Amino acid sequence: MRICDSEENRRKLAWLVPGYILLAWFFCVVFQPLGLTSVPGHGNNNDYNDESLYEIINLQDDPQWISRCESGHRQKITLGQGRGSGLILRLTNQEFYRYKEYNCSLEVLAGPGMDGVTAVIEHMDLRQEETGHWDKAACPDYVDIRTEVSMVKEQMCGQWDIKRDEPLTVAGNRRNIIGYCYEDRSGHSCETKSILVDVAVDHNQTLSDQFPGLRKEDRHGFTLVFTAWKHADEEGVCSEGEMTCPTTDGGVHADKNHCIWQKMLCDGHQNCGFLVNKDEWGCRLGRDTAWSFGTITVLVTIWVAIVTVLMLATVFLLQWNRISFRTPLDMLAESRAGGGHDSGAIPVTTTSDHREAGQV
Repeated sequence: MRICDSEENRRKLAWLVPGYILLAWFFCVVFQPLGLTSVPGHGNNNDYNDESLYEIINLQDDPQWISRCESGHRQKITLGQGRGSGLILRLTNQEFYRYKEYNCSLEVLAGPGMDGVTAVIEHMDLRQEETGHWDKAACPDYVDIRTEVSMVKEQMCGQWDIKRDEPLTVAGNRRNIIGYCYEDRSGHSCETKSILVDVAVDHNQTLSDQFPGLRKEDRHGFTLVFTAWKHADEEGVCSEGEMTCPTTDGGVHADKNHCIWQKMLCDGHQNCGFLVNKDEWGCRLGRDTAWSFGTITVLVTIWVAIVTVLMLATVFLLQWNRISFRTPLDMLAESRAGGGHDSGAIPVTTTSDHREAGQV
């Protein structure tokens, strides 16, 4: 006998299938924010949305970039307008980066029509020796990021993150914006059209060997976000398709408003190029961007898989009569049948009279 030949089985399936579908959809909606976010410790990025807004480079993962870095020449990346104005640079997109000797030098440029470029260090997780043997902690691995006119090279390592609406700083151990400083009345400014990046992993092998704890492979690398921008016009207005980033110096300095691509608004990255970036202020979590095609595809795949597995398990149990399931209609019918039978019966009361032997 086939499963659907039984009226009882058909009733069971009619109630189970919609329940399975709703259960699978509930699972996808509840766990989507947990399962489809970026790899932990990689900054604010979410690749499912970032791929449509930025060029993304993972230095240790891309064979092309591994080959380019091994050449020993400084590699140039030019940022233009629209989608071409943003770059996300990471050491790796894997859970941990590899502790083998690696060096790479890059130059990020503002292309034609752009007035400058800034870099924000969203995430830093590179090995750092902190035993107190030196006045300043030593870096077995480091990233040095500076403007083309900077005379100072600073190896940056350690572990920290910045939030999407956190004010940035241009100095200190957690310096996290490059390419900006307040412009004074004389016209001095740190604005630049070129940012240099030098990356080194395991450049000091003696230090790594001296402190075995540094060999623990649990570091994520770094995430740098570069944005090319334009100055607003004399009235402080940007062109169509661009967002106006107001200066945050309160009019004390001669800074001008910046113009960035409109779609960078509330994307989870600070792009305006100031210490306080209005493109991420007032943005609600979960409102960053609409679900991309990749996100929807993953959710639909999970939903279909859950429904399929539950249906196959139900069919197997019904085939072997190992499932006992009563629908609400079955329970209603049983209650009605029980009530009809009891209504025609005469109640009988029985009593038991326990008497001791020899008593009347």
